[in-house]
Amino acid sequence: MESVSPATNCCIGLQVASREHTKEEMDAWKIVRVSEDFRVIALGLPVPKYQGNPLDPPLRSRFQARDVYYLPFKDQLELLYAAGPNVAPQRVSQLLSMATTLCSQESSTLGLPDFPVDSLHSALQVLNVLPMLPTQELVQRLYPYHSMLGREGRTALEGVLSRFELLDGRSQSASRAVVAVVPATEGRADVTLRIADEEVTFQVPAGTNKPRPPNSSPTFISTPSHAQLLSDMMTSHMVKDMCLIGAKGCGKSVIAREFAEMLGYDMEPFMLYQDMTCRDLLQQRYTMPNGDTAWRPSPLVTAALEGKLLLLDGIHRVNLGTLAVVS
Repeated sequence: MESVSPATNCCIGLQVASREHTKEEMDAWKIVRVSEDFRVIALGLPVPKYQGNPLDPPLRSRFQARDVYYLPFKDQLELLYAAGPNVAPQRVSQLLSMATTLCSQESSTLGLPDFPVDSLHSALQVLNVLPMLPTQELVQRLYPYHSMLGREGRTALEGVLSRFELLDGRSQSASRAVVAVVPATEGRADVTLRIADEEVTFQVPAGTNKPRPPNSSPTFISTPSHAQLLSDMMTSHMVKDMCLIGAKGCGKSVIAREFAEMLGYDMEPFMLYQDMTCRDLLQQRYTMPNGDTAWRPSPLVTAALEGKLLLLDGIHRVNLGTLAVVS
């Protein structure tokens, strides 16, 4: 569990003192009395297995511990069946078995990161609309092992996929492209994809501007790989935000801008840097004409208030603790 800040520790100490001493005694000592309704719930990860710092014994004695684990396999399976009624039950069971295996001690020993089991619900929502998508491809979106694991890790991961008959990416992969984007209800758009010889239409969130038809930008020259990436971004946009991973200068910003214009979004770029603090993510300092310093909302806050598409450029540079503000 990560260390609790001194301010929180102080407040908890005042809570204990408020129970043991009267208001008159606290006032005489000039100590501010906390509310009797003040309570604290601390959230943390088990250390070890994860990196972190154990709580100091005096502070630890003030907490009751509750070990919260994943739902039982059967309960999770029922939830996933409900999320993807059009998906074959065997495929759902294979996906959950794979995810559970990647969260086991055996996989941890091999150096494999935990699989985000909670995200399987979103994957099943996508498969429910597009059951022809290869399962391996969806796993790669949730768990980008080609980018984050070395050769041995990738081999071990593909061994797990093979064990549960999910290594279907190469055999089932088909060309994909966005055919049309049409306004639907407020804040929604109907997107039509062509997958091989089949067309599928589904709804995604959209901006307030009129969507721009695919392949109509005078400044964007689409290639087959661009078309496939944009169609994949559309399917991911059904259920979640996304992160584009790629080498410097490979066109991530251009693709993001094309995606935003196709869905009628105003895009709000936000350049991130290594020494950024939590406050910098929410507020920016600027100088007024008279020389005074003032604060204004950051692009993150502006995008959230105005319904824009936020482009976090350089998210890999920011400290993990700072990024907690975004979640």
